[in-house]
Parts: sequence; structure tokens; C-alpha cells
Amino acid sequence: MALKRYGEEFKITTGYRLMRDKTLKEKPVCERCREAPSEELYHIVPYDSGVDRMEVKELIFDRRNIMALCRKCYLEMEENRGVIVERKPRRERVKEEVNRAISRLFSDDKPEEKAPEL
Repeated sequence: MALKRYGEEFKITTGYRLMRDKTLKEKPVCERCREAPSEELYHIVPYDSGVDRMEVKELIFDRRNIMALCRKCYLEMEENRGVIVERKPRRERVKEEVNRAISRLFSDDKPEEKAPEL
């Protein structure tokens, strides 16, 4: 079974729907543009980058790995998502993905602002 399918399997559970609803309720405004209402959950580290079923589950349900976005920002973030080509230790992959997401968040801001590094 492909890891993407594991992710889809977890996303149809009641637990995921409850977590999604709670997150969108707690963060009603898009975390990227800070204007539109949030409608989508964006996984900073893609859940299908997990190396096994348990890691996929961790990535899907880890609320530190989730941003609440409006549909427009969600589609832009998905379109600009980098592809993980090589398998690195999970901690290193997570750090890289988080830094890329932070950089994308600050890319529309003034040029003199620097994205914080973890």
C-alpha cells in the first residue's frame, strides 16, 4: 500500500475530522494572508513523506505541522511545495520543510524582512 494511501486512510477518520474542525475554529483567519477565512489544513511537512505508516499518521495529526489557510493560499503553497528527493533523517527533513514554509510565508512581505531560521 502506498504511503499516500495511508494518509488518505487517516484523513477520513472521525479523529481527523474533529481535529480539522477544531483547528479551523481556533484559527478562523488564514495564517498566511491574514485576511481570508481559513478553509483548508496545510501540512508543512507533507504526510506522504513519512517513511512508514506510523510516521504518516504522526505527520497528519501533529498540530505543529499544520497551518490553517484560505483556499487561495493553500493552492499557492501546494503549487510551490518542494519535492523531497532523498531520504534524510526525519528531524532534518522536518527542519528543512519548516524553514521552507517560513520562507514562503515571508516571501510576500517587504524585501528587507528576513525569514527566521530554526
